[in-house]
Amino acid sequence: MNNLTSHQRKMVYLVGMGLLFIPVITLGFPAAHSKGQSGGTLAQMRQEHDLGESTLGNVDPSSATMNLVLLGLRGPAACMLWVQMDKQKDAKDWAGMRATTESIIKLQPHFQKVWQFHAWNLAYNVSVEWDSVKDRYFWVKEGAKFYRKGSLRNEKYPELYWYFADTLGKKIGRSDEWRQFRRFFRVDPDERFTVNQVPGPDLELNPKDEDNNAVSADWFKETNRIMDQYGKEQHIMDKSLFRSYPGRSIIDHASSLQKEGHFDEETREIWAKAFQYWKNVYGQETWYPAPFIGIHLAWTKEEIQKFVETGTLPEGYKGGKKQYEIDLRSWVGRYQNMTNYRYWHDKCYSEQQKNTMEAHKELYDALKALAEGDTTRAEQLAYTGLQKYEKVIGDEISGLGLQDDDLAIEEGMLGIMTWRSALELGNKPIPNNFPLRTMWVSHQNRLKEIEAEFKRRISPTKNN
Repeated sequence: MNNLTSHQRKMVYLVGMGLLFIPVITLGFPAAHSKGQSGGTLAQMRQEHDLGESTLGNVDPSSATMNLVLLGLRGPAACMLWVQMDKQKDAKDWAGMRATTESIIKLQPHFQKVWQFHAWNLAYNVSVEWDSVKDRYFWVKEGAKFYRKGSLRNEKYPELYWYFADTLGKKIGRSDEWRQFRRFFRVDPDERFTVNQVPGPDLELNPKDEDNNAVSADWFKETNRIMDQYGKEQHIMDKSLFRSYPGRSIIDHASSLQKEGHFDEETREIWAKAFQYWKNVYGQETWYPAPFIGIHLAWTKEEIQKFVETGTLPEGYKGGKKQYEIDLRSWVGRYQNMTNYRYWHDKCYSEQQKNTMEAHKELYDALKALAEGDTTRAEQLAYTGLQKYEKVIGDEISGLGLQDDDLAIEEGMLGIMTWRSALELGNKPIPNNFPLRTMWVSHQNRLKEIEAEFKRRISPTKNN
């Protein structure tokens, strides 16, 4: 090289630079919009993994944010928009805040925490700033829709699917405004969803006109399918808990119907569906809590013993069959406790029984009759309901788990309180012996708390 003239060296450098441009162009050639032109290697990888950005966001072309974007400083530009959004939130500029949020997610579409933060902000923080329940529901929907958009842009990852399903289930089904929200989910107050003068649901969230918990259960199932299909892990909670949510949503569906006073065959069928899913789908999934250990949550002690006796030890396991059975029992017990598996198994089994449903209905109607001043009917319904509920608590399969269940205790105590109040208002003596007397005596420490709940339920404003 030292023997070359200055002109020759320059030519060599130019040729070398030209050769280096070949791999750069091959790797970085942009994707074309016309069909059949996929671009360079990097463009193909971006398309395969859905990492390409087709937009810079709805950013004012004359703003400082756009200047940063054009200089390749997408991160600082997004930070400026976050600051702007916080100021708009403080000023209660909801329309401006939503528009800024749209720009942020377009600048950072694959940063899942962005979708999570803004969707939660809309559904939980912005919604409570409004006085009207209809307006609150609108912003809850906006938050849910943000989760849905995020899952579409990050379709191989289960977290945003889970948050979307969770918002449809919990935020709509468990808020203080749950009665109105659940009704709005099927009959939206927004006139845009009225067809032929018949109000209907927002089809973007509820295309089949179903209960919010039923839709939530379907999306939780989709969440698990996405996890299985792409082999992606989530970072929300332990996997054994994460995958239980389809079953939990079916349980919430049946529980919500009962809270609304529906004690019919439809509700029983949903409890039966929950039991089948809990036992035969979720309960049969295989977990590997330790090397050489694979367990099912639905296993009983007898099933574990049979599995060990009829099978062979895993290759590499150092203990004998007796130790293997001990290990399996230990891990099954730990996972059942962590997921509360036995409780929900027994709860679903009990609730699908006809006697249980009749007991719930009679205790519910008794409390309603007392609130309406019909003490004779309240007394009769409460007593027969307590008799049936005593059989539910005493069931040899599910009763043991329900005897210590807070909700079961509350319902039994409220039933007794309804019956006693009806007797007192009718100037009748209270007998020493009555159904669920043992429960009444054992839980006197909860009497003050349950009396407050009793007064709330018989209040004329209880359904407001």
